[in-house]
Amino acid sequence: MKSRVKIIVAICLGAILIVSLFFFFGYDRTWKFWFIPTMSPHFADLRTITHGAESYANGYDPIVENPYDPWQRGIRYPRAWYALYHIGINQNHTTIMGIGLILLFLGGVCIILPNANNLTVTLVMAVLLSPATLFCIERGNTDLLMFFLVAISAFTINQHSKFSVFSVFLGYILKIYPIYGIGVFLRLERVIFVRYLITVLFLAILYGAIFISDFILISTNFSTNLSFGLNVLWMTAVDVNPSIGFIVRIFSYVLALILIIIAISSFYREESPETNIGNRIYFDSFVAGTSIFLGTFLFGISYDYKLIFLILTLPQLIFWSKSTNQLLSGISKLTIFSILVSMWYLLIAHYLRLQPNGIYFSFALKHTCNWILFAGLLYLFLWSMPTWIKLSTKNLLSRVSNFDWRAS
Repeated sequence: MKSRVKIIVAICLGAILIVSLFFFFGYDRTWKFWFIPTMSPHFADLRTITHGAESYANGYDPIVENPYDPWQRGIRYPRAWYALYHIGINQNHTTIMGIGLILLFLGGVCIILPNANNLTVTLVMAVLLSPATLFCIERGNTDLLMFFLVAISAFTINQHSKFSVFSVFLGYILKIYPIYGIGVFLRLERVIFVRYLITVLFLAILYGAIFISDFILISTNFSTNLSFGLNVLWMTAVDVNPSIGFIVRIFSYVLALILIIIAISSFYREESPETNIGNRIYFDSFVAGTSIFLGTFLFGISYDYKLIFLILTLPQLIFWSKSTNQLLSGISKLTIFSILVSMWYLLIAHYLRLQPNGIYFSFALKHTCNWILFAGLLYLFLWSMPTWIKLSTKNLLSRVSNFDWRAS
């Protein structure tokens, strides 16, 4: 516990700050300091679940129809959450459940930060107090719980790998996308990694096949507003002009492919960040957080709530930013800067939009930083891959390049 005193004290001070603002200025006005759009009653996202209890009790299927939700929204989570209804959870438990989610989230932050130096604590707190994180907290979104499960997975991967696997799979059952966290299994030996990967993928496919209709419902009705991902830019452009949107779509896919190819080229670099990782928990957390970000970026549209997973990457990025390797240091610093801009975008965008043409500049800034995050994290993620993966990939690429296609 002593090794985490700094971050625990910093989080407590941050919590006191927020509660004090509530006391002096009120709930809604406090959130407006960060230009967070509030919904009343509080913990609005969590209420799709807790108010869904009433819908369920009255014969409705809350995923399909949830009339007791204050905004008539269907549950956008897998049916596993219905288990709460069998233990008596209902709308009266919204506040206590929301506070519980926040505490688990903050506990996850503390878990991944042993012996954090002053710079790391400062930057982590800057992200914790950012509009993106506070937006997630204000809505009581279940991404707070998913963060805790992914943090636990990173923390236990070396000493208790089975528990780490369970944590990732539980996240998948509850909200699907934490399955991307299987990237942290790469820290294991090759044989163990393959065994866990096959097991998790088999169970994931089985679970997905059973509840495929629910998965289709859950994946619909996402907005490009306050979102990130490969499809956000071109879908936004489509709303303005379908022809331009088509061009932007092709551009987005080509750009993603180019960045992936550049990142794979890192396999041919002799020096790897893996040889200079510092604290093992920091590195495992980086791999877990990066896996979640890359997965959610590449496959669909994700609300900015999920930017909270970038917190997992910060300690290792800060360590690498001090490296004597200029490329490693430069990419890490640029990625940290993009994290801060993306997390504070709501506040930054408000002031930018007060300037002439500020709305266009703020839009460009947001998506530029999101793509920088994708490029930087992808490069570092692949560069830090275990040696056995790099050798296997280089052998495969070598065979492809030397294959006589004319003879075939």
